[in-house]
Amino acid sequence: MGDKFVCYYRLSVKKKAERQHGISAQKEAVRKYVKSVKGKVVSEHTEYETATGKKHRRVLQKALEECQATGATLCISKIDRLTRSVAFLEKLKASGVPFVATDNPHLDEFTIGILCLVAEQEAKTIQKRIKEGLAAAKRAGIVLGAPEKARQKGTERGIKTNKREADAFTKETIKKIIFIEKKSRRRKTLQDLADILNREGIRTRRGNNWFPMSVRNVKKRAESLGLY
Repeated sequence: MGDKFVCYYRLSVKKKAERQHGISAQKEAVRKYVKSVKGKVVSEHTEYETATGKKHRRVLQKALEECQATGATLCISKIDRLTRSVAFLEKLKASGVPFVATDNPHLDEFTIGILCLVAEQEAKTIQKRIKEGLAAAKRAGIVLGAPEKARQKGTERGIKTNKREADAFTKETIKKIIFIEKKSRRRKTLQDLADILNREGIRTRRGNNWFPMSVRNVKKRAESLGLY
């Protein structure tokens, strides 16, 4: 194994907040291994994998290209951090980039291929069981997903929360508008007010710049709340 390593860390976005097999744990394992073989870290690459990004891992591709350019070895913490797809493993082999998994650095390509086949079969078995379970539940008359009442309550809570936040924003903003109008010696147009709010770095509730219409909307809402 060469003395140069390109380190690759991967985590599903769904597990981004989990500590087990997290990025920190992967980095610790990889750095410890590189140090144990008196190697040198050329670079480190972190990839958060989404459901749509499983086939096209841009960060991993960049890491492989760097390995080819520098003659470094790709270093990962666990083989399942890299891939559970035999087809993807074949692509990795075709690149000619040597790689090592720190949890078992003595694995050869043949053994790794077998492990990937096993992992891929396990994934297919789990998917099959899930589909069979959902089908059985449906046949038994079990309604899958959130009940209609629960969805409706969730929507109502969202509407109420949005209204509370909008009312609170209107209350604070109309105070600023009233202050500007009282301080001015002449009547302020909606455009004047929008320009002043923008100059003072005040943003709309959605974080945008002010326009005459957005000022008008705040005034109208403030009127309905009895604040203006």
